[in-house]
Amino acid sequence: MRELLVVPDPRLRQKSQPVAEINGYVAELVSEMLGNLDSFKAIGFSAPQFGELLRVFVVRYQGIEIVMVNPEIVKEVGGHSLIEGCKSIPGKWYYVRRPKIVKVRGLGLDGKIKTVKAHDVLAACLRHEYDHLEGTLIDRIGVLRTI
Repeated sequence: MRELLVVPDPRLRQKSQPVAEINGYVAELVSEMLGNLDSFKAIGFSAPQFGELLRVFVVRYQGIEIVMVNPEIVKEVGGHSLIEGCKSIPGKWYYVRRPKIVKVRGLGLDGKIKTVKAHDVLAACLRHEYDHLEGTLIDRIGVLRTI
């Protein structure tokens, strides 16, 4: 079982590398990340949060489960501000500006290209996890909520 990394671990701020091959190792990583969503009461996780600098993330929100390998942002539309937390920055919340609509393309575990278009909270979740793959955490792009 991989340990969840928290700041100031420097691996969280490194850019992740593309997955060369979707194999059993990647499938096991995805399975572990999905399994951790419930135990951590999280909406999403990226591989770097578990020390794996690979371009993989998972999101589960309102019955929708998304697994993306080597994702890329295809389109972003609009914007809105919301409050976000991150399991790798425990106990802190940030005001973050996110796109209203996000379109992401990547690979599923079956190796097939898939595209996901999301709105509002789900769009923010996808963008949040994508940012992890770029080494960007909300403490660098948001404003700390202090109340």
